[in-house]
Amino acid sequence: MVSIENEQYPNMKERIDRQDDENFYQPKIHSDRIRELYQLSQETHLPMTVIVDYALRGYYNAFIEEKEKRQQAQADAEMNMESRFEEHRQEHEFDDTDQWEDGSLYGF
Repeated sequence: MVSIENEQYPNMKERIDRQDDENFYQPKIHSDRIRELYQLSQETHLPMTVIVDYALRGYYNAFIEEKEKRQQAQADAEMNMESRFEEHRQEHEFDDTDQWEDGSLYGF
């Protein structure tokens, strides 16, 4: 079973500060998750809200990090494709006026 100890996470507060909290929709959580959350709370002596806050922050940070990696990989792939196209263009010495026999432009 996962155990979250107060000493293990010294920056985790006992309570969540709600002074600047906005009043948003609060989704329903399946009763099985509530039971698991309650069990974690009993074992760690932390409020369930603190455990949920900690878990969601970790998940969100991991999600954003993975999203940024995917975006960087996409940008790298696009840059690589443009670079390869430019190399191909230079190898074959295409320019904007190159034409097929029928007069249509090619290369671009």
